[in-house]
Amino acid sequence: MSLFDQELINRLNAVISASIGIHYAPDRLADLEKAIELAAQDLNFSDAQQLALKLFQGTPNAEEVQAIARHLTIAETYFFREPRAFDELEAVLPSLIEMRRGQGKKLRILSAGCCTGEEAYSLAMLLTGLIPDIEDWQINIIGGDINQDYLAKAKLGVYTPWAFRGVMSEPADRLKARFFRALENGNFEIVDRLKKMVQFVYLNLADDFQAYERQLGNQPFDLILCRNVLIYFDKTMIKAALQRLSRLLTPGGWLLLAATEVPSAGEKEIAQNLKARLHNDVYLFQREGAKSTAAINVVPSLKNELEYGRKLLKQGEYAASEKVLSSALQQLNRLGQERRKLDISLQKQFLELLVRSLSNLGRFEDAAAQAALLVQIDDRYDYLYLCAVVLSESGRSDEARLLLKKALAAKPDFAAASFMLASIALHQGDNLTARHYLQMVSEVLQRLPPESLVECTDGTSVKELLNIVEQLRSDAK
Repeated sequence: MSLFDQELINRLNAVISASIGIHYAPDRLADLEKAIELAAQDLNFSDAQQLALKLFQGTPNAEEVQAIARHLTIAETYFFREPRAFDELEAVLPSLIEMRRGQGKKLRILSAGCCTGEEAYSLAMLLTGLIPDIEDWQINIIGGDINQDYLAKAKLGVYTPWAFRGVMSEPADRLKARFFRALENGNFEIVDRLKKMVQFVYLNLADDFQAYERQLGNQPFDLILCRNVLIYFDKTMIKAALQRLSRLLTPGGWLLLAATEVPSAGEKEIAQNLKARLHNDVYLFQREGAKSTAAINVVPSLKNELEYGRKLLKQGEYAASEKVLSSALQQLNRLGQERRKLDISLQKQFLELLVRSLSNLGRFEDAAAQAALLVQIDDRYDYLYLCAVVLSESGRSDEARLLLKKALAAKPDFAAASFMLASIALHQGDNLTARHYLQMVSEVLQRLPPESLVECTDGTSVKELLNIVEQLRSDAK
């Protein structure tokens, strides 16, 4: 039996839509009645009719909105929900990350209608994979929802295995190992470093956003996700919410909607100040105005990448260094030919560090290919030596020997090249040639201060190398 007559339930539907945004189709009005009945119990009204009368008298207060929202919203979410959407984000975010790398390493993201937090934390995991130096960034992911119960669970960050149902078992196991702590009861808790990237706040998409903008920091967002929320709104409320979200986007920022929401919203209405991108059934909309900014900042940001790649290499993080350097080098190579001529020094530095990273990873053939490019650009003696080292490590000693002799022709007192030629000769059983080059090394080093470092030997002192030379000369007799 219905609690309300048709006129009253329609009025309630209108009030709820105006205050919360959720609008019920005629075939779902029974759900609305049940939600009002439960909310009345939470608010200690004598019955649902009394709550309805209170709602008709004016705008619901915060407590009433909370109680109604608690019973009207549906907690249907999980990690990496709709994987294709995250695939598309993985395709568009690198260019945005590159832009922000040259602008203070800051990113702001809003997950509107975040429910219990899985989407916001999924974004944190995605960014961790896309930004090797994420610990140096200021990442601010905000999850906003109208349901305070959901927000409380999101802040807690504890999830059952059911929250991983959208992820294949093997990737899910990797996610759990990297981003979660296993609890004794079989649940999983988000690790602290991920929690620090995310904050959760109350957000009513049906409200004017001015108060929220102050709460959210009065700064625009680089990415806003609003998925599976607008499907509950009527067209008027959808348009208003999208206009508000669009206003929060920075130039060049992205808005991601669920594909089911776009037809109801109307693509043309959404795209008034946004450029639509539809791929793989995923709708992304980009706010215009970022192109010139990206062009201005590309070279400074690449220099930042160079320094970070160098830092990673020094720290022994060879895989991360290779990833950073390779990606940045590809971006540099995409610049126009004339621009590349201006940035030839930058290109050489990238190649040198990339060769070292690849070598430390044991990828000698890849390192040799990059070293060959480096020598082709500039055949100075230290680059020739670096290429020779890589060739020797990959078993191409004859080619290495030719490059070392070329390096010595350019710099006759290049002790590292003479020493390496001696080492190759010893390895091949040519003791006579080995003694010749060891003598050359000894003569050069004896003219240098004992505690000084030998060029291109990664910190070996003159005294240390002389001791090694004397031992090898004894062995080569």
